[in-house]
Amino acid sequence: MKCGRSGGIVVIGELKKGSLLGLTFELIGAGKKLAEQLSTFVSVILAGEDIEQEAEKLRHYGIDEILCITDERLKENNHSMYQKAIGHCLREKKPQGVLIGGTAFGRVLAGSIAFELDTELVVDAANIFYDAQTEEIVVSRPAFDGKNMADFSIDPLFPSVITVRSGVMGKAQYEEEERGEMLFLSPEWIEENERDLIYKETLPKKGKEIHLDQAKIIVAGGRGMKGVEGFALLERLAEKIGGEVGSSRPCVDAGWTVPMQQIGQSGISVKPKLYLAFGISGAIQHMTGIEAECILAVNQNPRAAIFQYCDYGIVGNAQKILEDLIGRNVI
Repeated sequence: MKCGRSGGIVVIGELKKGSLLGLTFELIGAGKKLAEQLSTFVSVILAGEDIEQEAEKLRHYGIDEILCITDERLKENNHSMYQKAIGHCLREKKPQGVLIGGTAFGRVLAGSIAFELDTELVVDAANIFYDAQTEEIVVSRPAFDGKNMADFSIDPLFPSVITVRSGVMGKAQYEEEERGEMLFLSPEWIEENERDLIYKETLPKKGKEIHLDQAKIIVAGGRGMKGVEGFALLERLAEKIGGEVGSSRPCVDAGWTVPMQQIGQSGISVKPKLYLAFGISGAIQHMTGIEAECILAVNQNPRAAIFQYCDYGIVGNAQKILEDLIGRNVI
């Protein structure tokens, strides 16, 4: 299976329900900047079944090469076959760097690809650039304490694998002109004992899906919500106004919310039109993950740091104000 040009920066595209994730376009934007600094090119690998239409969209984003691995066995979430297809292509391609989305699927894929290539893996990158003075790729990511950033230096001569957090990189810009060579590949490497394995379906997840990176309105809570009961109020308000529920890190650590709802330096970065912060102190580790057009904050402490960042502030009990908003139909 000929996998196009050798070297370059490779972006692994990700599909969900047949459509490209927005994070893929952030990876392309980061990949193009890094490729320009390294004087190399950008390739995107897209694997799956019936991916031609989505692959054509990529030709409007200034990519040099688009590799499409197509087979009915490569349906979404068929991890084993997907990893084999991507890994086989990367071994032949020998890229300078591989960028993968920091989704649940992407993190599993990144670990297996790094192992297969016998190379370095850096996860949750918030910034990537080439340092011409040291001649190294520098990756910035949250440190283990979640309060500071750590820089990792990578030799560009080795094909490092990097996962990128959602919402931290600028998306590649749409271009009217189409460009980039498109190659369609068939995974001829499939062994005979695997040819009869056909992936049927993915069972739907229980509960509501969380899409903070795409939310226009976010209703977020901090320690001031005082438990799962407080977050139940946030859910009710979010449902009422068409928003998503987010949280600060201490609430995830306490088990009140799940990691997918964590916003900040060690969580997801968001860019909503409206950010409603209830009982959030405003620690810098949380606020660095927010780029909102308008922030409204509610906190009992008039000296809370959150009031330095918000456009509108209310000093008061977050839970009581939430109950009032929900019960009085004022929104």
